[in-house]
Amino acid sequence: MKTETYTYDPKEFKKMELEKRIETLQAELDKIKAEVSKPVERELLTDYEKIWDNLDNKYGSAFVSIVVKPLHYKINAIIRCLEIAHYLNDGWVPDWEDKDKWKHGITLNHDNELDIICRKLPRYRIDSLIWLKDKKLAVHMIEHFSEIILEAIA
Repeated sequence: MKTETYTYDPKEFKKMELEKRIETLQAELDKIKAEVSKPVERELLTDYEKIWDNLDNKYGSAFVSIVVKPLHYKINAIIRCLEIAHYLNDGWVPDWEDKDKWKHGITLNHDNELDIICRKLPRYRIDSLIWLKDKKLAVHMIEHFSEIILEAIA
């Protein structure tokens, strides 16, 4: 009976050890990538003051002083709508060059009620003051900020 002999090679052993460690680290990295790629659900605020606190001062002051009071209220309502939309969109702005991507606007319908419109083409960007990245956000804005929207666009 012939027996085989094995010669211990420290370099080969170290190489096998490192390959095993690389496989383990790659598996951990794959798990982390999967976790990072999951969409983050965030709570959509329903109070303007809380939204104002969460903005990065993109619009400066929320209040504009104008001598003509009706115009003052309308401009402040427009600013608030833009700030709320900016918050809800999480920084997204409509890309009117992308003709394949829907944009969701809020407007008044023929019965003077708030309604959601969906547009792709740049010629329709004037159909709404407020554009949101999806219908869910447009519905949320109408449900919680209809008074401000009506003050801005009515």
